[in-house]
Amino acid sequence: MDQHVDISALSGYKTPAKARYFVEFHGDNIEEIRAATKFAYEMKLPILTIAGGKNSLLAFDEYLGLVIYNNSRGYTLEKNTESCPLDKGGQGGLEKFTHIPYTPELTQYAKDQRNTSSLAENRMWYDVLRFGELKKYRFLRQKPLLNFIADFYCSEL
Repeated sequence: MDQHVDISALSGYKTPAKARYFVEFHGDNIEEIRAATKFAYEMKLPILTIAGGKNSLLAFDEYLGLVIYNNSRGYTLEKNTESCPLDKGGQGGLEKFTHIPYTPELTQYAKDQRNTSSLAENRMWYDVLRFGELKKYRFLRQKPLLNFIADFYCSEL
């Protein structure tokens, strides 16, 4: 895990941005990711996952938590008999807030994106967020927030 890393090049818009703590996920370093996320939780730091997408905008000078850059290449999904779909009840974890507005036109696009996720997004979802170190938290994929769609969202963090 590195500290005070310039992550400007990972934004589709190349906006100036740094990460207080940074680790790159490249597919075969799952133990390093587990150690970094454990550190973040022990220090009560926020975690941001990015994959360097063309539509990503990093709008901060320095992210004060852990940034996990998903740079894995290629992935074969294996069906897991223990997996089940996300609970569709409630407001998707937004109950803590009175209202987080979003652009309704993004809803269908977000649904489509969930069905056509990139290999890197699937790897992050299945190996880290859904069945890995962070499985105790409820993450959502492709969540419309304001005028954006977050690749991964957790209201608990």
